[in-house]
Amino acid sequence: MKKPFFKKISTILAAITLSVTCLAACGDDGSSSGGGKKAYTVDFYYPINAISEPQDLAIVQTRLNEIVEPKIGATVKLHPIPIANYNNKMSVMINAGDKFDLCWTSSWMNNYYQNVDLDAFVALDDLLKEHAPTVWSQIPENAWEGARVKGKIYGAIGLQQLPRISGWSFDKTMLEGYMTANNIKTEDLKTTFDSVESITPYLAYVKANKTDAGEMLTDQISMSALQIFEGWDDIGGNTIPGVVSVYDDPTEINEDGNYVTVFNQFETAEYQNAMNTAKAWRDEGYTRRTPLETSYEIRKSYVNMLTTWKPDVYPLELAKVRTASTPDKDVVCVAASDPVYYNSYLVGNLIALSATSENYTASVKFLELMSSDKDVYNTLAFGIEGTHYKKSETNENRIEFLDAVVRYDMRKDSWMFGNQFNSYLTDGMDDDVWEQTKAINNATDVKYSPIVGFSFDISKVKVEIANCQKVYGDYDAPLMTGSNGDRTSAKYTEFLTKLKAAGVEKIIAEKQRQLNEWLAAKNK
Repeated sequence: MKKPFFKKISTILAAITLSVTCLAACGDDGSSSGGGKKAYTVDFYYPINAISEPQDLAIVQTRLNEIVEPKIGATVKLHPIPIANYNNKMSVMINAGDKFDLCWTSSWMNNYYQNVDLDAFVALDDLLKEHAPTVWSQIPENAWEGARVKGKIYGAIGLQQLPRISGWSFDKTMLEGYMTANNIKTEDLKTTFDSVESITPYLAYVKANKTDAGEMLTDQISMSALQIFEGWDDIGGNTIPGVVSVYDDPTEINEDGNYVTVFNQFETAEYQNAMNTAKAWRDEGYTRRTPLETSYEIRKSYVNMLTTWKPDVYPLELAKVRTASTPDKDVVCVAASDPVYYNSYLVGNLIALSATSENYTASVKFLELMSSDKDVYNTLAFGIEGTHYKKSETNENRIEFLDAVVRYDMRKDSWMFGNQFNSYLTDGMDDDVWEQTKAINNATDVKYSPIVGFSFDISKVKVEIANCQKVYGDYDAPLMTGSNGDRTSAKYTEFLTKLKAAGVEKIIAEKQRQLNEWLAAKNK
């Protein structure tokens, strides 16, 4: 049963409300606010890297609606949710059948596939072509295949760098010292730091040469970053067992009897190596002692794993570490692999239309404005000119932040708002940063994962997926921080045992079956 009864009733009531609303208050396209009628309000939910909503949200929203309403006959209400609360907030709203219009979704948060299975989202194929032509045309056709579920697209892909590249963000002063001490040239950084364990000698150098008393030289090993270092493309989310290698050949039957083999990433030698590396870092005092002993402060760190290296990553990483207490701190961002189109990354940044929306047209038209209108994008991303930022005297497309940016600072989250190529340039960005990014997206020699376009139907293993995600939540973080100490090996064995009891083998088998069928049909 896909929906609880109360949710079905809620959807029916929403449909009735939509009919009444359109008859009583809407124009022909359901979004007009002419004739003195109250404009429809599009409710947009998205996560933010903060513990509370921005202080100046109300005045930014007012400014945004001054741009939006004349263009689509509707207004928007912004609902930025602290990232720590976002999964739970959206899960409660979706399962209760609460009314909203748009929400940010992905394979790794507010899970896209699971929400589609709940009938929480509306298919966008026709709506995008009719009301959001920019959104539709800006994404390559083969990339759209990554967002299809059972032949339909339920999430609009945000335009940013689409292939993934692994990488690191280093403390600039410390990295330069390490390079000098070890005679490492800039052009050698990519191969020097091409694996998780490759930064261990650097961490040892930092500990021997740092002047502060902190022990938090780096954070836990991130699964999202680890999978790119290892070339794993997840199926349905990286907290769910079952991935493939992006280096498999999808046109030839392999020794396992499959075109591409699905395997449990948590059972691999690579995962065990990452786990043992994390333990070694803890033993040497490079990372936190226990998860509860002290919180990780990124501004005091010396290296961090990037989930994806991009030409524009520098100012984002700089904003994380340069604060009032660390005004001189600087970073160097290093790419550690070649670009690859991951199927999972194509569903890593989506905006979906809720099945409870009372005005599909107005909602999709706002979605279009985020991609087609630079003023809309930059208001969402940077706030109000003259209040939160000012334009450069030498380049009207470059901005400088004012003191009030602390009251509306969305720099770390602006990649979620449709088309990142609309963004103003900020401190640390090259003038041609978006041309560099487009070149990566459009490179003819870029590699594609063998499963781009494949979507996993979770319906036969929903219970097993939920069970395995619970086990993952209990075990992965302690293993990837090394905080299990001498119990690491025992805890890892316990982790695998509980995954097996939770149904991991059934999940792997179902993924393999569906993938075999999809590739067989594709290779005919």
